[in-house]
Amino acid sequence: MISRKIKGIGVFTPLMAGGLSDVFETYEKHHPDVSIHIFSGEESELYRELETHKLDIIFLPENIDLSEKTHYNTRMVLLHCAPVVMEYADLPIEPITQNQITQKALWRNSKKSPVIDFFIGYLNKFAVDQSQM
Repeated sequence: MISRKIKGIGVFTPLMAGGLSDVFETYEKHHPDVSIHIFSGEESELYRELETHKLDIIFLPENIDLSEKTHYNTRMVLLHCAPVVMEYADLPIEPITQNQITQKALWRNSKKSPVIDFFIGYLNKFAVDQSQM
């Protein structure tokens, strides 16, 4: 059975999730039947949830050291921090920086979830040219 759902996308800081809004919007237009859930947590938590298949894609700071044994696909992407709104107080949290921030996207190959491949395809426009780093 092929999954039509992205279980979860993990971000180190909620401000990075806002930087993915263009990807989410484009993705949703082409895949309106796919639901996306966003989670935020510490690096170790995100990595653990990816390991246990509770998250499909995670975004970590570019300088994080990955184990040589990592079996995930990785891509460096440039994202803008974007304001987020606190759910209960309805207060916006504004980023101080207006610069793009390099994040490391990690995901695994999965024949059972081609929707991840489609999402990564939309994410490609944010990819960093490694030869320029």
